[in-house]
Amino acid sequence: MGTINRGSKAAGGQSFVDDTDILASEVNTDFDRLYTLVNGNIDSTNISSSAAIPNSALAEIDGTKVADHADNASTYETRTSAGDTATPSLPTDLEEEHERIRYRIERAGRYASAQYTDSDDTNQTVSWTEPPIQGGNLLVNSGFEGADPAGNAPYGWTEEGTLTDSELAAAAAANGLYARHLTLTGDTSTGISQTVSGLKASTKYLFGCVYVRTAGTVLIETTGGLAAGNDYQDSSVSDNSTSASLQTVNMIVQTTGTPADIDFRIMCGANSTDFDVVEAWCYELNDSRPADTPTGLMQTATHNTAETLPSTFTGSQWNWEVVGELDIAQ
Repeated sequence: MGTINRGSKAAGGQSFVDDTDILASEVNTDFDRLYTLVNGNIDSTNISSSAAIPNSALAEIDGTKVADHADNASTYETRTSAGDTATPSLPTDLEEEHERIRYRIERAGRYASAQYTDSDDTNQTVSWTEPPIQGGNLLVNSGFEGADPAGNAPYGWTEEGTLTDSELAAAAAANGLYARHLTLTGDTSTGISQTVSGLKASTKYLFGCVYVRTAGTVLIETTGGLAAGNDYQDSSVSDNSTSASLQTVNMIVQTTGTPADIDFRIMCGANSTDFDVVEAWCYELNDSRPADTPTGLMQTATHNTAETLPSTFTGSQWNWEVVGELDIAQ
């Protein structure tokens, strides 16, 4: 109903005047207006912005009446770290609480940020609402152990073009390289790649790596995913920035209904490119099973020939040959 005004008086105006008669109708009009307002017609215009009504005076607020914290895409993607010390950054209202919850959900997916290529072949920053990681790293030799200093690709990887150098370097304090890392030096269209096979249909996969660029242009890309005209098609990131610190690239690619293999390529995008790669990964993203599949031990037989039939005859029956060369691996 909003604010109300007093009724008009016979003496003029809306107030009673000295030395005049007070008419019953005038009093009734004032009280009737007041009763009408109080009996179910008070709205926000009757309440001061500084009223500060305490929570204890509120029985319940319906969830549909609480304003969201997603006025637009930018607001919806706002995340805030609570910190990792004994004195975390505490939220002061519900919006800040939401931002910290979003941050934790995002980190539970084990990747902080990613990009995807939309149907217009444009790189887009992915929202924290992407599905979580499912299972382990699908790349073989993701840490590049056993790289050949003669320029060949590490085990499990394929050399693209002819690298000038492909060497497994020791940990170094410079640029945050506190782990063994692969040093790659070469010209345009040289680098390493790995093919990931047996992928699920219409499923998203997260490809990425950590690297430090020294010179030239680093090119990280996939081939074999969704074609142009789709969201989450094959993605490509090119970096020739001047930063000499650790850089992380994450890209989300989706398979088709009849999935083909996807090639993941870590390449030199220009002549005389020089950079170090610490680790690479490919994870399945899946809404149906958010928990990781635990990594277990695998027992493998290293016997050179497979035994499909019993190979020895003792007495009146055939016996299986004992294969003693078994190995436990993780």
